[in-house]
Amino acid sequence: MAQACNSKPPLHSTNRSCINCLCQRAALLALAAAIALACCRGRLSAPAVGRKVLYLGPGCGHVAYSMGFLGALLADDSVRTAILQHGAVFGGVSSGALAASYGLATLHGVHDMRHWYTHHMRRGYEAIGWRSTLAMGAELELAAQRYYNICANALGSPIPWLNHFPISVTEIPGFRPRIVSRFEGYTDFSQTLLASSYVPGMMGLRPWLSFDGRHMIDGYIGSWQTHFPDSYLCVSFLPVLPASLLCAHRLDAYEFDSADETFLSKAWPWGDPRWADEAFERGEADGASHLPELRAKLLAFLEA
Repeated sequence: MAQACNSKPPLHSTNRSCINCLCQRAALLALAAAIALACCRGRLSAPAVGRKVLYLGPGCGHVAYSMGFLGALLADDSVRTAILQHGAVFGGVSSGALAASYGLATLHGVHDMRHWYTHHMRRGYEAIGWRSTLAMGAELELAAQRYYNICANALGSPIPWLNHFPISVTEIPGFRPRIVSRFEGYTDFSQTLLASSYVPGMMGLRPWLSFDGRHMIDGYIGSWQTHFPDSYLCVSFLPVLPASLLCAHRLDAYEFDSADETFLSKAWPWGDPRWADEAFERGEADGASHLPELRAKLLAFLEA
């Protein structure tokens, strides 16, 4: 049987023939063209939301690792207390925005990162395995709905952090960045969260997502044109942006990744829940093993 577009080869295999699927190749080429266009534009400043922002970068299929790593940080009482005492929030772009949403829920006592991964994020990898990466858009929309309902039931509506939760999208035409930080309810939150990760041709067949009179796609493209103020700490789980385009305050979490895998092997959204489970566990272990250094970096930023 021919290899499916979403199938995951053995962990260290170099067989990547699945990426030659037509829709996925078109999506990647379009993404490259959009980034090239973005590099020719001036940069727009991300909004200061009146507090420090831990801004999580994109990772696509690497989000399982990101959630495990973040879970290790939030399991530390001193880190969690410092974030709350300083009134800091999470924000993010693409899959980083989704990880950030689960991080905020965990920070405020609504489950923990392992729960959010096991009972919610993992379903996305299962859906890809059953179908293809085109299932990602619909599954992410369902995940946003479940997330909103769980948090609203636990804490009441509106959910407190949705007044200051920066999520990046890219507006088209023009491929310009837009960071939304305030959400009035479920619809605008879920649609913005979905748009932040939406790559046409990979996550669905629609050329863009439309909401509130705007057309939006994955926020990573707009990140090439975004200037981050000093109140942001850019947390990168993959080296996907030049250092010169990131925040003055940076945490390169990918430097702590213990896996000897290629960039593509980490980033591609393989439809293999067992591979994702291993990535989550590795992220949690890497975060825990480097906790003193990571704690020092986070506290230095929060107290600056």
